[in-house]
Amino acid sequence: MNVKFPNVIVVLVTLAVINLPIYAGDEHPNFSPDDSRLVYMSDGEIKIVEITSGKVTNLTNSPSADMCPDWSSDGSTIVFDSMRDDVNRDLYKMAIAGSNVRRLTKKPNQQDKCPVFSPDDSRITYICTANGDMDIFVMNNDGSGVKNLTNDPASDRCPSWTPDAKRITFMSNRTGFFEVYIMDTDDGSNVKQLTKLKIKGSNCWVAAVSPDGKEICFVGDFEGNNELYVMDADGKNVRNLTRHSADDQWPAWSHNGKWIAFASDRSGEQLLYIVQPDGSGLRQVTSTAKQVLDRVRKHNFEGNSGYDGVAYLGDNAWRVRTLAIRDLVRMGSEAKPTLIAGLNDENRHVRHVCVAAIGILGLRDTGNDLIKVLTEDPDPIVRGQAAQAIGQIGYTEAIKTLKMASKQDDSVHVRHRAELALGRLKENPGKDSELIKAWTNLDGKTFRRAKVGKPAPDFEMKDVYGKTWRLSNFKNKKTVVLVWIFADWCPVCNVEFHDLTQMQEQFKEANVQVFTIECHDQYRCGVMGKGKDLWWPHLVDNAGADAAVYGDDPMEFIVHDEWINRPATIVVDTEGIIRFAYYGTFWGDRPTIEQTLEMIKTNNYSFRHPERRE
Repeated sequence: MNVKFPNVIVVLVTLAVINLPIYAGDEHPNFSPDDSRLVYMSDGEIKIVEITSGKVTNLTNSPSADMCPDWSSDGSTIVFDSMRDDVNRDLYKMAIAGSNVRRLTKKPNQQDKCPVFSPDDSRITYICTANGDMDIFVMNNDGSGVKNLTNDPASDRCPSWTPDAKRITFMSNRTGFFEVYIMDTDDGSNVKQLTKLKIKGSNCWVAAVSPDGKEICFVGDFEGNNELYVMDADGKNVRNLTRHSADDQWPAWSHNGKWIAFASDRSGEQLLYIVQPDGSGLRQVTSTAKQVLDRVRKHNFEGNSGYDGVAYLGDNAWRVRTLAIRDLVRMGSEAKPTLIAGLNDENRHVRHVCVAAIGILGLRDTGNDLIKVLTEDPDPIVRGQAAQAIGQIGYTEAIKTLKMASKQDDSVHVRHRAELALGRLKENPGKDSELIKAWTNLDGKTFRRAKVGKPAPDFEMKDVYGKTWRLSNFKNKKTVVLVWIFADWCPVCNVEFHDLTQMQEQFKEANVQVFTIECHDQYRCGVMGKGKDLWWPHLVDNAGADAAVYGDDPMEFIVHDEWINRPATIVVDTEGIIRFAYYGTFWGDRPTIEQTLEMIKTNNYSFRHPERRE
């Protein structure tokens, strides 16, 4: 028995190691044909990130490691290697949506890895260990016509095509150090060593050819750590591109030749960056949940004027908060460990965004953590958000705690949000995919884009009953009034609803279409808008996405212990031009419903609240 037991342990450990991703962090990027996105590997999965927005899409979800992706020139296909069917790694193709996965190589006891499409997508070059060491192979893009190009006892790695597909560059340590080589594509002949730099080779395996064929970007450690270098195609004029104490690796050229993507641990995490070939314009593309929370920690929210329902127009705290939640939502369940840890952060704003992201993502297995926040957090804003998140994740196990909070919490506003959470659990709406999509798609470049005298940005929003409304459908037909309200607890908003109800015929006679809008999800907006026989639509502005475009600054005010948008009234004329845009500086700062209609009738938009804060 004592003899066999250790053998069992060895087997279990071996299986566990086999199923672990080989690489940690974000690595091996390659550009999409239009250079707007990067495909890359991250902790054993293939992902796509939009370079401008940072939005990440996970393409694979295999229990084994998927690695080293490359994007076809026609944009339709991604080739990669994986351990999903063989621990030695095989080559696969899939559609860019992650579907139609097809295995290309099936030889046992050999590794096939690091595939790269030829410029016309007809062939794939890759690393293969069929000869007992790493050599460069090429095959047709359907897996047929396999050809061995190198057969050297050294390690030949990471091939890259020249633009005319006649030659392939690769890294090899056949001299005892890694150097850059080039050879003919057809038969591997005319091998030429381009460098004599004595690269030791810890992850110094890539030599990527520029799209015009004039330069090669490669990784070298001959100056100490791994750096990116660019040289002429003949090996001359070697120059350090990155010059950083961290390790930089896995370079890839954009198709227009203006950027080089690479992986680096300069932030403490392995992430993706892009840089121009002259070393300028460095930009971080991917990020971690820790980095997002660090942004929140560094911002002076306590100096924000949004407390007590007053927020000056110059504040940008709402932007920091909104984009932090967006970035956490984009990371999905991968951010969960950091989100859970953030619930205990000393900074209440960190705790708030973590709770908000958990609720939006519907991370149900965090239920007990949220109960602790609801019952123990000293900040009523965070406790109220925790109550809402419990309802969003559908954690029915917390019903008893919510009932207690609805009666005993020190804040009447937290008590109200606990009641709302109980109502949500009773209705059981489940995870809100439209809410997640709205948060994921938030684009900071569109914030505050709406301007008086300019065409109103078009939008599509659903009302509380699920009907879709499009602003442009009213062009040349009606004047449109957009009124962003707070929530069901808002006394001013309820007065506005009453006034709208009383003035239905007056708005009809003036040919005016009214929309009230709320920066909450479908369930929460329904609390305000359902069952009241409204003659106008009450719209759901998930994530405050349209409010941000129209300058309404979601999550700027603290009212009733909840971060909420500014009060705002927008008037769009029949030609689709914004005639009036008023953004409140405190909770009651905007024209009444009667004043708004009078402005439309008289064409006089000179309103200013007497207590407005500038």
